[in-house]
Amino acid sequence: MRGGTANCSVKIQDGTIGDTEATKPHVLIALNRPSMEKFEPIVASGGTLIYNSTLIDVTPSRKDIRVLAVPITGLADELGNTKVQSMVAAGAFAAATGLFALDDIIRLLPSLYSGEAIVKLNEKAVKAGFDFVRGIKS
Repeated sequence: MRGGTANCSVKIQDGTIGDTEATKPHVLIALNRPSMEKFEPIVASGGTLIYNSTLIDVTPSRKDIRVLAVPITGLADELGNTKVQSMVAAGAFAAATGLFALDDIIRLLPSLYSGEAIVKLNEKAVKAGFDFVRGIKS
């Protein structure tokens, strides 16, 4: 296995996306410390950094971005399956940005996963991330 940070960029906008490279992302979800340290500097001023406070033991240093400490791994562990971390993060993203309604994400889950138990687990994970961030914001 190769070392280093893993990352993925997703662009969301109205209209045509001409350049797929995200050089100044408005939102960063950092699941581990090396990723946060590498990508925090490129978040656009006024953007949002959601970081996994279960695994990241330092607070981001930027003062020009909104920082949300979300225990992504911890919330997944509470549900009994660390594999749903990405869905916890998706719920946190939805709550932080307002780009996706919680109900819309939940409605999509049966098309992404098979089996009622897996769908329900992922629904709980999305809700856990969403509710946690809503608790921070209120």
